[in-house]
Amino acid sequence: MIVLCYGMLKSGSTLAFELCKAVLEAKGLVQRRLPDEVVRAGHAGNFIGKLLPEQLLGLQAAVGPDEIIAIKTHAPLPLETRAAILAGQAQGAIRLQVSFRDPREICLSLLDAGARARGREGSGAQGFGAIHTLEQAARFIENQIRHCVSWAAVSDALLLPYNEVAFDPDPVITRLCADLGIGMLDQLEREAVRDRVFNRGHTLRNKAVKDRHRELTEPQNQFLLDTIPDARPFVEQVCERQDYTWFARRWRQEVSALEFVQ
Repeated sequence: MIVLCYGMLKSGSTLAFELCKAVLEAKGLVQRRLPDEVVRAGHAGNFIGKLLPEQLLGLQAAVGPDEIIAIKTHAPLPLETRAAILAGQAQGAIRLQVSFRDPREICLSLLDAGARARGREGSGAQGFGAIHTLEQAARFIENQIRHCVSWAAVSDALLLPYNEVAFDPDPVITRLCADLGIGMLDQLEREAVRDRVFNRGHTLRNKAVKDRHRELTEPQNQFLLDTIPDARPFVEQVCERQDYTWFARRWRQEVSALEFVQ
């Protein structure tokens, strides 16, 4: 089985991915690096930059019958790949986990990442290093909510909000075990998982502050809600009300609009 761990950029996606890996390894399921032919060559872990149906088949073929391997991605989800994922879920060969965060907080995290990137020797105005302002951060993530919707609307996806993964991980560990069908961890195993991920893991941690959007001034807050596509309903429905049915409703609207145009 493969576990596709999708996350919005700077949403705690690496933290969620490392938590999934640690839970699997606590049950003796080794997270070996897959061949460069199926994951991004040169990347230290199992990361994919895009996911078309043929690449999904390659990932499945690379994993043995007794293995469960977690794979991280930020990629958009094409409709044809979605259909292949649904088929894999029905066969018990694919599980899907989706991590997400308030887009206003992602913008603040991007500002931190930009400053850190510019502070590294030899880094220039590329990637995160090019982000100096909230306006630039908002443009950088303008497609992130749309991509998240396409993943989170897939049936049986395990949804992992940043505040739960980062600040209340024990229930998340329980949900991961249940979703993966690997049996629950005992207390010592849970403590080992938390220590590995939060104390010794490489999780690309920034400030790790809950509800960072409160750092914004009211004009900044309104600017981000008005500028980032779908930010306002995402914040109100998903982040504040925890109404995760919004994902499926929004995805159906998107698909209906696409079919109308075609």
